[in-house]
Amino acid sequence: YIKDMDYLVLLTDREACCLVISEALILGIPCIVSNFYGVENQIKDKINGIILEMENKNESYKERVNDIISLKEVLKKNVQKQDYNREKIIKYWNEILSL
Repeated sequence: YIKDMDYLVLLTDREACCLVISEALILGIPCIVSNFYGVENQIKDKINGIILEMENKNESYKERVNDIISLKEVLKKNVQKQDYNREKIIKYWNEILSL
């Protein structure tokens, strides 16, 4: 299902270990996410996804609709250019979990 999406949308106020974002990036799908703690380790705003602020979320969402529409192809190309492979991501998570 994920590889058929234009975007993965994950709007939450907390996430422990967000593997679904990694799965989307591996499949070349940009992400629209809320600004929960640690999301900036996976998503770079306007590069491989869009980060929405949780405070005043209705205003944030309205302001970012143009980015969501206009950056769709750029974000997808950026994600596909990156080296998101399973081995690299597994190594990354192993390093984090072993701290």
